[in-house]
Amino acid sequence: MSYIDRDKVSLPEIVGHLRDHYSVYEGGLLHWLFPGKELEDGLRVLFDDDACLKMSQCIVEMGVAEIFVEDGGAKKQCEAESDAERNVSDFEDELVDMEEKMSEDDVVEASSQ
Repeated sequence: MSYIDRDKVSLPEIVGHLRDHYSVYEGGLLHWLFPGKELEDGLRVLFDDDACLKMSQCIVEMGVAEIFVEDGGAKKQCEAESDAERNVSDFEDELVDMEEKMSEDDVVEASSQ
């Protein structure tokens, strides 16, 4: 488990902590699990600092964010796929799906007292 101050939450900070525990391959995507949701419908993509800020706002005080890594390195090692198939990414499709699923009602604002 890694600890990051809320005012320092950013994509490079999260990736840096991840690299302390795991070899991160180029092309791998980070996802976080929206609180109270299941893996099937609650994963959100961490694609920039704004997404990291939204994640931070959804986590209550003393709560944790569950972050998952989609390993891009595993696809590169598959010899059965052509070069074109190996370079295909569903990143853009996932962003559109995420925007459709995530409405204002899903966001929970956390306040510190």
